[in-house]
Amino acid sequence: MKATFSKRLASCALAVVMAASLSPFTIAAQAGSAFADESDEPSVAAETRAYAPQTNVDSPVTITLQNEYPRGINIDNPAEVKGTATFKNNSSNPVRISQIQCDSSKVADYFDLDPQSKASLHLTSLYNEELREGWKPDATGEVYKSDTTGISADPTVGYVLPKSASTNADFVLNLTGSTAKDAAKEAAKSPGTDQELMKCTFVYEGVRGAGPMTAADKNAADFYLTDKRFAHEVTYSLAEVKADAEELPNLSAGNWLYDMYYDFCTGDGTNYECKVRWNNALYPLRIIGLNQDEKASGGMAGLTFLFATPMTTKQTSGGGSWPTTVVGSYLAADGINNLAANVKNAIVPVKKRSVVTEQYGAGKYTDTTDSLFVLARGEISQTHADTADARLGLGPNKDQIYLAATAMGELSFRQRLYPNSFLRDTYSGTYGFYVYTNGNIGSFEIDKAPRSITPAFCL
Repeated sequence: MKATFSKRLASCALAVVMAASLSPFTIAAQAGSAFADESDEPSVAAETRAYAPQTNVDSPVTITLQNEYPRGINIDNPAEVKGTATFKNNSSNPVRISQIQCDSSKVADYFDLDPQSKASLHLTSLYNEELREGWKPDATGEVYKSDTTGISADPTVGYVLPKSASTNADFVLNLTGSTAKDAAKEAAKSPGTDQELMKCTFVYEGVRGAGPMTAADKNAADFYLTDKRFAHEVTYSLAEVKADAEELPNLSAGNWLYDMYYDFCTGDGTNYECKVRWNNALYPLRIIGLNQDEKASGGMAGLTFLFATPMTTKQTSGGGSWPTTVVGSYLAADGINNLAANVKNAIVPVKKRSVVTEQYGAGKYTDTTDSLFVLARGEISQTHADTADARLGLGPNKDQIYLAATAMGELSFRQRLYPNSFLRDTYSGTYGFYVYTNGNIGSFEIDKAPRSITPAFCL
């Protein structure tokens, strides 16, 4: 804080030393100069290293403090003075104010402070809650420090400024009852000279949420996922969701990232919005599986997505094993190629099992590797899973039912998300399986009526 004193009135300004914390080092700017300290590396949680969000925040260098007439501190009768400035987040992602340190010790060089004297900083419009902190103006110390360990990617922790957002900063210095010292009276004789009263340092860290925010940007995107659980929505990019999917098999309940996707997977679909571009149109997606599909390369795929509306319809499903059906062949060629290149490259091929029922026999199964696939009976119906496994001599495998189907109720899942859609299981002859509009599972003769293709894929 700087002060300019006149004979009776003094105008004060807050000199803000801003520090932008980003991985892997901290940058600080002070009074127009800048330096980089590469040895000051924060402790970054392993789960956040892939994101490395960058920060670019307009922070006020000075905040001029005023009272009613005409401005500044009346050294004969000190009262409350206030200044307002704006913080603007220019980053491609939200930023968290992880630390604010204020040195207000120099106030006491100019005033004998009343015991009730107080300085406070109030920032509005932050993601979690308003930041309103106060401290004794003759004290040096931290106003706020994030209680997370190192840098957390969780945008629900701490005080977060959304992407492209601005927030007003109100700084208030209450000197009511204080008495000006000789230093203040002397400074008042030189109104053109600024005197520093207080200095504040702001430390920011980037958090996730680099996806498109405006409706226009979303309409132009190939993929995005918006968390709608909080007042300020956070939208994740494909790269962020892909990184999450890679991390999820290593996590469990209680981890914020796991819990977020568990909420999405088991909810009614209103707490998030996810869309993907296919054939130059955006289609809504639902997250139906969490660590439930095995990668062809080994290990588990973290997320399984289902088109929430059919991508197309076909007249037949064909007979025989899944890869030779009309639907299987279509998804392996035209279907996957209708996705944007970045989405196609992000998709993880997974191992899938399909049951081929013989017309007069016990049936058999086919194991394939698929990037786009429709669902099988045993993935959305426990009855069919147990029956098919028993028929094939495999034993019960309840883990193959997708989490969303279990949470929503299997019949409700099929009615709402999979009506009139092809299934991956087939007859060897001229029949295939599909989900009726009422959610029941049945068979049909090919060439009789078109069915929807409602595919899934994994990241």
